[in-house]
Amino acid sequence: MGTVSGNFTLKVAILGDPYVGKTSLVHKYMGKEFSKRYQKTFGSDISFKHVEVKDKDNNAHKITFSIWDIAGEASFDQLTKQYLIGSQVVILMYDVENYQSYKNISKWFETASQKLDLTSMPVILVCNKVDLRAQNRDYLRTEDGTILFTTLTEKYKMNKEYFVFIETSALEGTNINDIFDKVSEIILNNFIALSSL
Repeated sequence: MGTVSGNFTLKVAILGDPYVGKTSLVHKYMGKEFSKRYQKTFGSDISFKHVEVKDKDNNAHKITFSIWDIAGEASFDQLTKQYLIGSQVVILMYDVENYQSYKNISKWFETASQKLDLTSMPVILVCNKVDLRAQNRDYLRTEDGTILFTTLTEKYKMNKEYFVFIETSALEGTNINDIFDKVSEIILNNFIALSSL
């Protein structure tokens, strides 16, 4: 990912198995009501959100997040690879109650790696639905996420400044804004052209 100027659009691709809450996370970030009814994504849904953030020198920058909620079904595999082209941020999501979605993160990493250099852009690993942990202690733990994060860091030689692990609840809104705040921070600290500061 090259340097960018002070006002810019970032293409954000969200990947993960069906039912992990990708659409719910986007809806929560966009200020929409949470829906308990599963909404299947066909191909991809695109949402735009405009934010203003300040860098460490208190300079304001306008960011437009172009958020691509990409279908998780295997039948959309070829489309997924096409949708990834041009992405500058990748969010990889699994479900705290779905061990298979956790295991499949490696597959999603591999898919994204075929089209993008994940070592040179913000990549956010997200464990969603953590509000369900209180109901079942057998669900995936924070430690499981940390182990996966470390494994992926070593396997793909991820840049630790750009690679982040965050736990969220789309239902309760926990840490949803933190994902995009962290992306903004990474961009401002590492990719803003010096001439714009």
